[in-house]
Amino acid sequence: MAKKKLAFESWAEVNDAMKEVAELRGQVKELEVEMNTAMALSKKKADELAQPLLERAKELEKDIKAYATHNKAGLIGKTKQLTFGSVGFRRSTTLVIQDEESCINMLRKLGLEDCMIIKESVNRDVLKTKPSDVIMATGAYLQPKDNYKLTVDEEKLRATG
Repeated sequence: MAKKKLAFESWAEVNDAMKEVAELRGQVKELEVEMNTAMALSKKKADELAQPLLERAKELEKDIKAYATHNKAGLIGKTKQLTFGSVGFRRSTTLVIQDEESCINMLRKLGLEDCMIIKESVNRDVLKTKPSDVIMATGAYLQPKDNYKLTVDEEKLRATG
């Protein structure tokens, strides 16, 4: 298999490339700051323009609900269909749990585990600390690997730039 030609021939060239990486990252950060500033200003302006519209819509929705509630007895069925939408009432039931911990204890005591959500998962950090024979017995194994790390010294770039 043919050897792949390397882009650099010396550590000095690698160092220069790292300097360029730092400069490029700096330029990207500047662009992101400009973009985030512009987006924040646009969002703030849109929020300011939308605020009175949202308040009016909320006020109308509250008034519509009040009218529908007041005239609920006159509804035929559960829904009143109007030209621009509908209003209606649906019966729902909410389960109120006053003390979750005591409820869970009572569910266990009554044998109602099907009413509980129990999530089990492997604690990888703890398992990783066990002897290799224990790890292997679980069907897991440790896989060593070299993680490449590139650290650009942006402080030095600012000092020279």
